[in-house]
Amino acid sequence: MSALLSNPGFTAGLAVGGGLSILGFHSLHGLIRRTLTLPAHKARLKVVAYHYIRLTLLFGILALILSQRIVDPLGVLTGLSVVVLNLLLATAVDLRKMRLEV
Repeated sequence: MSALLSNPGFTAGLAVGGGLSILGFHSLHGLIRRTLTLPAHKARLKVVAYHYIRLTLLFGILALILSQRIVDPLGVLTGLSVVVLNLLLATAVDLRKMRLEV
């Protein structure tokens, strides 16, 4: 819908922001699965190191695409936000369903 109603930079920003957000959540899911079997002190170190690396990569990618004006910043922000809001909404719906079943 955005591709028809907006400029290509905004549409590309939506796609990049959404893609980065989904990629971040997907990698976080994998990290959680791998660290659940580790002892607490090792899991903590792995999670902290992972977050520093992930945030460094994310900021690097965002800095590159925004400084080169490849995408519209508002589109990237919207793309990042929509995925997070959808995940929060899905969680709230699931929690409500769980409460109603009890």
